[in-house]
Amino acid sequence: MLFWTAVFAVMLALIADLSMLYTTNAAMWDAARDTARRMSVGALSAADAPGHAARSVALGEASAYTVTATDGADVVVTISTPVSTASVVGLYAAAVPGELTARVTMMKEPK
Repeated sequence: MLFWTAVFAVMLALIADLSMLYTTNAAMWDAARDTARRMSVGALSAADAPGHAARSVALGEASAYTVTATDGADVVVTISTPVSTASVVGLYAAAVPGELTARVTMMKEPK
């Protein structure tokens, strides 16, 4: 009985970890897409974009996310965070180190 309780607890921890990683990744893509769209229509400058994107993620501390935004012929917004920051329990972070990254490129709207 104790064995199955431990197996069930580990499964719950893995599910919680994977769910938080998925939610964080989806929030990063949403924030990158929103920031790139605002930049492409001229509503947001490249200097203000990193702060806007980090606040838009809204999962944990904004300082946990690295945001870069370039404004040229195309607008490119990249948001990344270590897997360990997005992980609840840390099981996936221990097994799969690295970063979650969301990169969105949009063509600038004509003025």
